[in-house]
Amino acid sequence: MEDIDNGTEWTVGDRLRKARITAGYKKKQEFADLLHMTVKTLTRYEDDEIVPRWVYLESIASHTGRTVDWLLKGDDSLLPTMTVSDRYKSHESPVIHPGRELVLAS
Repeated sequence: MEDIDNGTEWTVGDRLRKARITAGYKKKQEFADLLHMTVKTLTRYEDDEIVPRWVYLESIASHTGRTVDWLLKGDDSLLPTMTVSDRYKSHESPVIHPGRELVLAS
């Protein structure tokens, strides 16, 4: 694996694991409890068996000091930002936070 700040060659699971550990959550149980999920689900995310839903990606990003863009792509500049109306046009469920732009995970 590369350095944590340049995780573009990593999988989503690799970045989730490194973000969790770097944020000080060495035990999966502690982090899973914080996110209100089972350790099995967290393990499936980190092992790239499934990709977390947007709401979980935002929660993981919030608790680890990373962005959703970084968790998904490894580089905050790789994903285009979208307006709320663009998000609705794409038929995805937006998560709206005042003062923040929405980002489409491709």
